[in-house]
Amino acid sequence: MQVITSTQNPYIKHLVKLRSNSSYRRSQRSLVLPGKIVLSELPSNYPIKKLMLLDGYDFNEICNAEEIIYASAPVLKKASGLENPDPVLIELDLPPEGLPETINRLLICDAVSDPGNMGTLIRTALAFDWDAIYFLNSCVDPFNDKAIRASKGALFHLPFAQGNWDDLSQIIQQHKLHPWVADLKGESPDTIPQSNPIALVVCSESQGPSNETVNHCKPLSIPMPGKMESLNVAVAGGILMHTLSKQPQVIPND
Repeated sequence: MQVITSTQNPYIKHLVKLRSNSSYRRSQRSLVLPGKIVLSELPSNYPIKKLMLLDGYDFNEICNAEEIIYASAPVLKKASGLENPDPVLIELDLPPEGLPETINRLLICDAVSDPGNMGTLIRTALAFDWDAIYFLNSCVDPFNDKAIRASKGALFHLPFAQGNWDDLSQIIQQHKLHPWVADLKGESPDTIPQSNPIALVVCSESQGPSNETVNHCKPLSIPMPGKMESLNVAVAGGILMHTLSKQPQVIPND
């Protein structure tokens, strides 16, 4: 049984870099996730490269890890980046990008920079059964370790893609989506016909919609009778996704 006791171990350095460096994650096509809860929420057949356990921890879950490694508490703390880490840490492949053949509800993130908000939006999109999510290049990496923890592993179940407005415009046209952007002033979501396939753009609260987003979308606003001008992007996105989540009649592609 292999037990890692040094935080300078090459594999621990690899895990730290996966956790903290987006470019390295993508070059390795791999990421590291902490916790039994995330492990339990992965698809049952999802391959796990390595499973790291706290030395002495009695692990009796069924998983298809290629290798199991044990580590001391300081090593697990270093690898996870958490002050009080779970006794389970996993390394696995990044899920592949790809969108479904039919899309009626597409969430688009524009310049969402906070990983906690990003993770919450991803988790909410899955909870309300939206078909897919698209990340514009201005966003924080959705596989940032904080975003992954906030999303509870939702991107392993929700189709996604990343790119720019040129690519996104083609997707919107292909699926005959009606593009809307959450903004301070705009139409109420209650006025939108539920039969319309929808692309909903949510943006950074501090920056607002980008010029490209404004040029492509109609503004949509949540009625707020109280004395508050705006909402956190994750809260606003959740309200809008819930309001617009009724599934319309499927319109087949040409």
